[in-house]
Amino acid sequence: MNNKALVVGASNFSPRYIEKILPDYDFVIACDKGTEAFIEKGLNYDMAIGDFDSIGEIYREKMDLNKILKYPITKDYTDLELSIDYLSTKSFDRIDFTGVLGGRLSHELVNLALFYKLKKSGKKVAVREYYTRLEFIGDGETLRVPKGVYVSIVPFTDDSFVTLKGFRWDLTNRRLEVASSLTVSNYAIETGYINCHGEPFLVIIEPKEE
Repeated sequence: MNNKALVVGASNFSPRYIEKILPDYDFVIACDKGTEAFIEKGLNYDMAIGDFDSIGEIYREKMDLNKILKYPITKDYTDLELSIDYLSTKSFDRIDFTGVLGGRLSHELVNLALFYKLKKSGKKVAVREYYTRLEFIGDGETLRVPKGVYVSIVPFTDDSFVTLKGFRWDLTNRRLEVASSLTVSNYAIETGYINCHGEPFLVIIEPKEE
């Protein structure tokens, strides 16, 4: 059974970083313009999904026609949501994303909502970019982070509770509130542990500022 899938989006993707993390996954989707990263590096993907309106002509000519799920440009869903829907019908326990941050703000905000919805469906969900990492954790789950990183926690409802250990500011079963800055830019002073109770929340992990 395949357990881990990766979706490569169209926003500020790093072909070199994608090449580095590909061996971690059992199934890989190139989402629309994200296909360019694979062609540029000569990397393999399992499926390309989208309307391909934004992919360059030189890359379009090199796409594997046997690995394309093409949609019309006029549609009710983004290419990323179509990729999520495709994977949701499969037996993957974890679905990760890269190339989904740093583009248009409208797309970025909608993407985060899509990832939260996917987490609520029972999947493990993360975003892996070369400069930052996002983890969605749910009730009873604990996330470990290394010493020296900045961590921010973003709830989607007022029904999330967090316990933090190993941070500059530890918390014990603290209720989170939407639109509160309480859990922005905390800092791991040793190996940090983040525990969730209640509704899932988003953990943003960023490198130490130089």
